Amino acid sequence: MLTVTMRIWMSWVGYIWSITAGICLTFGSVHFLLWLKRRDSWAILALSIAATAAAGQATVDLLLLRAETPSGLETGADAPVAA
Repeated sequence: MLTVTMRIWMSWVGYIWSITAGICLTFGSVHFLLWLKRRDSWAILALSIAATAAAGQATVDLLLLRAETPSGLETGADAPVAA
């Protein structure tokens, strides 16, 4: 019987980066739901968009941190970046 064991190792930086992206996405989602109740408050919508963009940027940064070769950096840099 052939068994394949794949071990994915992540450093503490990867864990913190992932948690930060999740917090930003949660924060953005909650504020989007708040904006749906009070549509006249554009600041809440702007905050929601900014938090979601920060989560996306953190995800792209995590992909770039995990690159092992220069071609891996090119692949991560091709991802859409929220600036």
